Amino acid sequence: WAAPNAGAGLALLFHVLIIFVPPPNNAAGFSVSALRWLFFFLEPDALRAVLRRGAATLFSPAVLAGTAASAAIVAAAWKAATHEYFFDTAVVCYAVAFVPLLCAAARGGTTSQPRQQQRTRRGSSSSSSCAVILAVVVAILYGFAAEVFLFDHMSPNMFSNQRFHGSSNHLLAPTGLAFRHGDPLLASVVRVDAVEPPAALSDLAPAEVTAAFPERVRHLLKATGHSGRQFHPVLARVIGPQAVAGKLPDDRDAAFTVPALEFRRMLQHLSDAPHQPNTTRTTTTVVWFAVLDGVEGDEAWRRESLASAAVLVVSTSLGADNVTTVAETACTPTTTSSLACDIALAPPPPRGLAKVLAYLALPIIRDESWTEVHCYGP
Repeated sequence: WAAPNAGAGLALLFHVLIIFVPPPNNAAGFSVSALRWLFFFLEPDALRAVLRRGAATLFSPAVLAGTAASAAIVAAAWKAATHEYFFDTAVVCYAVAFVPLLCAAARGGTTSQPRQQQRTRRGSSSSSSCAVILAVVVAILYGFAAEVFLFDHMSPNMFSNQRFHGSSNHLLAPTGLAFRHGDPLLASVVRVDAVEPPAALSDLAPAEVTAAFPERVRHLLKATGHSGRQFHPVLARVIGPQAVAGKLPDDRDAAFTVPALEFRRMLQHLSDAPHQPNTTRTTTTVVWFAVLDGVEGDEAWRRESLASAAVLVVSTSLGADNVTTVAETACTPTTTSSLACDIALAPPPPRGLAKVLAYLALPIIRDESWTEVHCYGP
């Protein structure tokens, strides 16, 4: 608060590092979201001066240099935003807004009088105060209460390998409480051990992106104690499975866990898989999966626990009219408990619930005994 312009300038430069990180990071949208809030931290007269300079200084050396720098930044952003499967518009949007905001942050200004005026106006407007209080309450509920009880795939999730199912690893607060005492058809923890063919689900979960990393990056990760493998279910959710690079050819397919609600959504994905128009195709997918014993545990529990297991076979016939879809599903229990098949054969989750709640798969690498959840996310 002592030097808001300096803080805003540092934040701008920090997010430049984020937007130019190559795929599969793709977190420029977060930087654009953060950018808009910097207007509230810049000195009011500094920002006003930059916006009012106009044609009088259009051809000054400083403006020409700034224009050249802006063009270079936007060109670099355009190149960084261009990927094989999509164009990341957030990178270019950030680059366009970066230069004027940085100029305002560098200009500085005297704001003691405007701040005094703001205090006067704030005290005289009770409606504005109520609006501010309401906004703060909504932000707290979304940013904290939602994580504690329900949500996973959302902005407040800081992508720090946080667990939203199967217990919590948050240092200060629990997460996913609503799923610890809910309906077993929604709240049970399901481990998918294998899928054949693997690509039927692997691009959606656990969405491995290791193949996108150069060899030197994988060596650096391993040198720090990392497995050298990385998973990015957010990329699969937001951009699409076609943007997921996959695993290395010699690596074993990773298992993963999800809440039963998410598992049922994934099975719906198998039935709704797209296909080429004017073609007929019949596909068969086999899923080996298990329901874990209880709803909380450590990493060993996620790897080894078993209360109910089954083999699911989904045969999907897609008609040439691009509309007809006939799916046949058969589930065979491999344990005395039928809970696994009850979950797999249950109808898809309600549309409203499925739209609001989306849970990310937590990967399991069979060849390693991790005591913490493996890295996933950007």
